[in-house]
Amino acid sequence: MHFKIRSFRTAFFLIVLSLFCSSTGLADDISYLHALSRPLNPNRPASSAAAPRVAIIIDDLGMNLALAQSFLDLPVPVSFSILPGLAHSREIAELAHLKNRDVLCHIPMEPYKYPKVNAGDYSLLSSMDTQSLEKALKADLAFVPYIVGANNHMGSKLTENERIMRLVLGHLKNLDLFFIDSVTSPNSKAFQLAREMGLRTARRNVFLDSTLDPDFIEAQFRKLKNSALSLGSSIGIGHPNPATISVLRDMIPEFEASGIRFVPVSELAR
Repeated sequence: MHFKIRSFRTAFFLIVLSLFCSSTGLADDISYLHALSRPLNPNRPASSAAAPRVAIIIDDLGMNLALAQSFLDLPVPVSFSILPGLAHSREIAELAHLKNRDVLCHIPMEPYKYPKVNAGDYSLLSSMDTQSLEKALKADLAFVPYIVGANNHMGSKLTENERIMRLVLGHLKNLDLFFIDSVTSPNSKAFQLAREMGLRTARRNVFLDSTLDPDFIEAQFRKLKNSALSLGSSIGIGHPNPATISVLRDMIPEFEASGIRFVPVSELAR
């Protein structure tokens, strides 16, 4: 908002108003209103004092109930990405919902080297026609209750396909779900398309446990921490295994001592 003095009468009024505010203690309020009227830098954080944020997604959930419960027992809001159609997919989603954790559908998508590398029985494939894709996607989403968003399982090939990703993202938008690009391909079109389509979105910054060596996982968590401190927020993706749980549990105090706040991934999707 910009105030323009268009006449002597307006100028006289503003001078009188300023004198009145100074005498009644309202001058600070007027200064505050002027500050709000200044254009904001869209690339600057809303508050320079805002704490850096980290969201951790645990993928591939649905088989091991005990490991899922171990992540639920952590004192930070880990987000649960659940594969459709597995033995405990629904049960884990229900437990996560009861603990106010974000529940995502981990949508299986075609990788390169398919079928030698297979994302699962409920995968979206580039060979499918529009009707088959829509049917498979709806079935995937229906398998996992309480979802607030989705991300891709594998999908190095499918996320590069603009036609199919427009279909997938359009369906998610109609359901008011967000999409997290797992970035399984450096050429993924998912994140940019989601932004163009007005879908709430974000993308993965760090894979935490591509090997199960605890020292490696610890180093990846430190990358996640440094990414959040540098960028203001960061998303890490891990998997349900004891090493990841153990390292995360041990490193929570280190993150918090750095001023980092753990948040659900929905807080970073925008």
